[in-house]
Amino acid sequence: MERLRSVLVPAVRLGCTADFEQESLPVDEVPGWFAAVGSGSGDGERRAPQFARAGREAYAEHTGGGRPWDLQDWLYRFDRTRTPGAGSGGTPP
Repeated sequence: MERLRSVLVPAVRLGCTADFEQESLPVDEVPGWFAAVGSGSGDGERRAPQFARAGREAYAEHTGGGRPWDLQDWLYRFDRTRTPGAGSGGTPP
């Protein structure tokens, strides 16, 4: 439960306080493992903990091989008025 909260708390806080008109959102509070597993870089994904890599693999299998969204795309999902930028992949979990 703590892992889930470690991602949702900063995401909800950003949803309440961030300026979604900006090109990118601050990610200082987002756990490093969450950013790494969706980074799309082989090095970042390899550094992610096993539970995060397993979750990413299950996501890809569930979505037919789609790539997870990058971190900014995940965060922009909290703003219904803005469409995430190019480069998003996959479908919502």
